[in-house]
Amino acid sequence: MMFFVSCSDDDNGGTGSGNGDKDAYSVTILTQPYSGLSSTTVEVSGTCTITGTVPEVYAYGFVYGTSKSPEAGNEGVVKVQVGMSETGDFKTTLEGLTPNTTYYYRAYFEKDGAYEYGNTKTFTMKPADDQVQMLNSAINAKPAAIGLA
Repeated sequence: MMFFVSCSDDDNGGTGSGNGDKDAYSVTILTQPYSGLSSTTVEVSGTCTITGTVPEVYAYGFVYGTSKSPEAGNEGVVKVQVGMSETGDFKTTLEGLTPNTTYYYRAYFEKDGAYEYGNTKTFTMKPADDQVQMLNSAINAKPAAIGLA
């Protein structure tokens, strides 16, 4: 079976299709909004829908990085596989991220090395707790304490 991919850059996500005599299918992969943002973690969500004869083995998850169009295998892009051979909603928590950094992410579907991506979304990590404390201290400091007196 050959898997042909057609990509979509709109907010409706990507669609792809598998072509074969007895195993034709189409895939819709959507990147959903993030939640639970902190200085180093965030929860990302996606949806995978397959119409037609569902392939036996495939994988799905997320790719993310600081480039605006993350793709599996590109430098600086992290691929996180969430599941295999199921459809519906899925999510995972990305950990170990850098505070105050903007990341781009999107859901992916992979079959036999061919990828289909959902729309790209972005988030910016919160400042680290020690950075917040330093900022709060500076904001609340008396002028003499910071050399302005």
